[in-house]
Amino acid sequence: MAATDNAAGRPGVPPLLTRLKRLPKPVLWGLAALLALFVWYALIGGLRAGIDPDAALRAGDVARPAGGSAAVAFAARLVEREVVDRAFTPNDGLLHPTAFAWRTAAYQRAVVETVAALLPVLPAVAGARDPAQGARFADAARELAVPADRATLALAWPPVRAPAERRYRAAVRLLREANAIPAAATGGAALAAALSAIADAAARAAGEGEAVLRSGEGSAGRVLARQRGVATAAGVLLRGLREDHADTIRAAGKAASLALATDALDRAAEVDRRLAVRGGLVESGYALLTAARALDEAARGLG
Repeated sequence: MAATDNAAGRPGVPPLLTRLKRLPKPVLWGLAALLALFVWYALIGGLRAGIDPDAALRAGDVARPAGGSAAVAFAARLVEREVVDRAFTPNDGLLHPTAFAWRTAAYQRAVVETVAALLPVLPAVAGARDPAQGARFADAARELAVPADRATLALAWPPVRAPAERRYRAAVRLLREANAIPAAATGGAALAAALSAIADAAARAAGEGEAVLRSGEGSAGRVLARQRGVATAAGVLLRGLREDHADTIRAAGKAASLALATDALDRAAEVDRRLAVRGGLVESGYALLTAARALDEAARGLG
């Protein structure tokens, strides 16, 4: 009698499970290990990773104290979203499911670094006059200066230390405490300094993409993710600055330039997913340069 038909109806071919059982045990263990790695890194890691700009931040849907600065509130919320609401990946080791989520790590690192780049001028933007308020801004800047890849364990002294995300959570708390202290009105010089800082961040990100396109070296995917992180943070911070200094911007006739810069940053943050990575770099880089030029133009004459 012919062998029993399998599920596909083909006589003489044993079922898949039977064929797997006939494999040597080392091969079976190897297949099981590959399946476990796929589930851990591809499925679980894929669920925890990802680039997802927050639409609520762009809409200005962020709680802030009465009289507080929108830019400071947005800065705190940008960092909080990456280190509290989402899985923070830049300092994940090989045993973490997001160990190979390099693009997510590049995006999150860029968001934090863009906020940190604005912190030196943020006290002036917020009108900080109280020494306690200035001290909190300074402490927040020190916390955000910690490298994003700092993990709990290190081959250095001390071997056990606070990881980057814990330091960043402290920065969020300090920024909110500083923003709760009443501040004085600010002038155009502080706004000009903040706009220049954002323009510099956008121009640097565009330059990184251009360098990859010209040389063909480096990871285009990581650089594109970094550009999107810079654009996301810069666009949100710019919205806060526009809200804080609406009267100054209107009086100086800079509203059109800042609207152009905001739109360009939004385009860079939401590069068309259908484009190839290198095409995305071209589109994102052009949008970032457009934003940088508009911000530089807006900053002129405000000091």
